[in-house]
Amino acid sequence: MRFCLRAKILSLAAVAGILCLLAAIAVVWSLDYRQRVTEQGARYRSEATHIAGTLQLLIQQDVESLQELLSIGDLGPLLTRIAPGSNPGINVPQLDRAWPRLPVTAPEISSILHNELADRLHTFQRINPPFAELLIADERGRLIAASGKTSDYDQSDESWWQRAMQLQPGEALLAGLDFDDSAGVFSLDISLPIRSAEGGTPIGVLKAVLYISPIFASIPVFSAQSGVISEVVQPDGRILLRPAEKSLRPSTEKISPAAAGRLRSTGPGWFIRLSW
Repeated sequence: MRFCLRAKILSLAAVAGILCLLAAIAVVWSLDYRQRVTEQGARYRSEATHIAGTLQLLIQQDVESLQELLSIGDLGPLLTRIAPGSNPGINVPQLDRAWPRLPVTAPEISSILHNELADRLHTFQRINPPFAELLIADERGRLIAASGKTSDYDQSDESWWQRAMQLQPGEALLAGLDFDDSAGVFSLDISLPIRSAEGGTPIGVLKAVLYISPIFASIPVFSAQSGVISEVVQPDGRILLRPAEKSLRPSTEKISPAAAGRLRSTGPGWFIRLSW
């Protein structure tokens, strides 16, 4: 009886010791895990901030090129002179409806692709090939000049035109970062207000479509650590692309609304989500 009782006590003591040891191991593992997660999170946050800064710098150079076109190309004075005579007497809604069916040789389109403003755009495009499309709309939203035939004539219902007309001197609107299916490249829309030589309110808008696939291909990707996947995510949660992939193609996947909301928060940071 004493032997059995002693054996039970020794067994309980051994189990208690093992449980204490396991608890200690669990605490050490938990602390080590949290430290490793914190270090990795800070590392990825630093890399994401660096990539964002690199993208901003590269795109800013393209914005500055467009600002030089505005000033050196005398777009304001040319627009002031050309706009009044552009398609005079044309019914804007009627022309906008007919626009998709018109060939590039039609007088209504030819007059927009071949004028002094359009010549400035063509010259700029030859020097800066990453700009896929350039167009100029006046203060009423009418298309005045373009590097190629556009999808429509009336731009006054476009958000980029409406927002750009409200910009201050020196400001630019960047929007529409997405994948262009027809061209097979990622693009970014850049819009700047055009002012006359006297300044004042904008008399039109210069819009440029920038191919940014080469920009994404030129920036460093996240740490090439095994099991790590970097993604560029749109504000609505759509995964735009994965920079580490050799062929930059758009993804059809989305992250959860909750995760997208966390990513839209201001300032750099990181968080853990076990499932997207």
